[in-house]
Amino acid sequence: MAVFTNKQIVGARGDAESLLSIVEANIGTFNEINTATLMSQLRQLPRQTIAKVKRDRRYFDLIQRLPAVMEEGGVAVVAITCHALVKLDERDTADAALSYAELRADTLLEEATPQNVANLAWSMARRGWRATDSPRFVKGVEARAESLVKEGSTQEVANTAWAFAKMKADAPGLFWEIDKRADWLVKNGHPQHIANTAWAFGVLGEKGTKLFKTIDERAGWLVSKGDHQAVANCVYAYAKTAAAWRRTETFSSGLLAAVNEDAARLVGEASARHVANIAWGFATLKVKTGARVDASALLGEIDKKGEMLVREAKAVDLKQLAWAVARLRSGSGEAGGAGLWRGIARRAPWLAENATPGELATIAWSFAAAERYNEAGKIFRVIEKEARWLVDEGDVRSAGMAAWAFATLRVPAPRLMEACDKRGFKWEELRVQDKYQEFLRGRRR
Repeated sequence: MAVFTNKQIVGARGDAESLLSIVEANIGTFNEINTATLMSQLRQLPRQTIAKVKRDRRYFDLIQRLPAVMEEGGVAVVAITCHALVKLDERDTADAALSYAELRADTLLEEATPQNVANLAWSMARRGWRATDSPRFVKGVEARAESLVKEGSTQEVANTAWAFAKMKADAPGLFWEIDKRADWLVKNGHPQHIANTAWAFGVLGEKGTKLFKTIDERAGWLVSKGDHQAVANCVYAYAKTAAAWRRTETFSSGLLAAVNEDAARLVGEASARHVANIAWGFATLKVKTGARVDASALLGEIDKKGEMLVREAKAVDLKQLAWAVARLRSGSGEAGGAGLWRGIARRAPWLAENATPGELATIAWSFAAAERYNEAGKIFRVIEKEARWLVDEGDVRSAGMAAWAFATLRVPAPRLMEACDKRGFKWEELRVQDKYQEFLRGRRR
């Protein structure tokens, strides 16, 4: 009977009503394999269909049965069920299922395949779990790292690495094994798998010498075949790793050269978030390692498409993009186009309502660092108007960045200085040269 039911489930081919009818007719005789197969089918339904299914009584009956099914099943059933519950956004039930998996981690991981591990790790990460929430699972994966990486697919390895980074898991053995098989991963993996793995190394500060060297060798292919997020993640990973180790050998001229060469396509097609992340990576490598970074084509495309690029961007992306362009232009002797700065300035009223004090202060700092006096007026007027908020809700660093920006472009800021005085910020804490103190306060006389 169970075998026949399983064939029915697979034969339904993702039709929601057929799957729910099978539940209604057979729920009393379902075994753990039937339930796992059904959950696997449900998690692949379109989002709108899932929303309708979740309001059906038959679906509710299935969810109620899951705890008993997990106790009867092995690691494959547990992994599929947890993964499906997260995909279906059954938050409380998913957390309960994952808690059960963590409790039985020692036993489950003895028979787990790389796919089982990847599903469980992905589920924990997507539910916002941290390594401290799943110590048995993290320790068990670390103990089996060699076989999991050796036997897993590139997607399974990438998903596990991504999940461990999201969970802030300390697993040097896992990442050492991945780095050891970097040739296999990069030559056989999809660009997204490679990018997610590199991103995980960057987030956790893992060195990944072999991985980054291999990516460098395949940079042209990766940039041309990968989507914008994959490219952004790889650049981000290089920047984070170089910043963490302060070593220029982790800097890859090959990857950045390929990105710079393909800048017209990337900036023309990518979202503001991805362009900001790419530019941030270039700038961070320049600042943290002192390495020479050729971003001429990238900056040229940002100049050309700047106004359009920032039209719908979030405040954090505007901050990141402005900072990166200012840093990359610094010392180049080139002012660059006004499009980006004009576009950000036009959004000054919106930034006053939506940016954090740190974001607004960094944007002002960037205008000053890039010497964009003509475009900075709207941003500076917003900061003066909202000075008390910026100082009270921010910190001395953001106040200091704003003060430095006003001083650099020779714009008095009496309200900003008054707010700093009331907050008790000392002048030396703002880190602005003494000669500007009276000038910034000038209009208060």
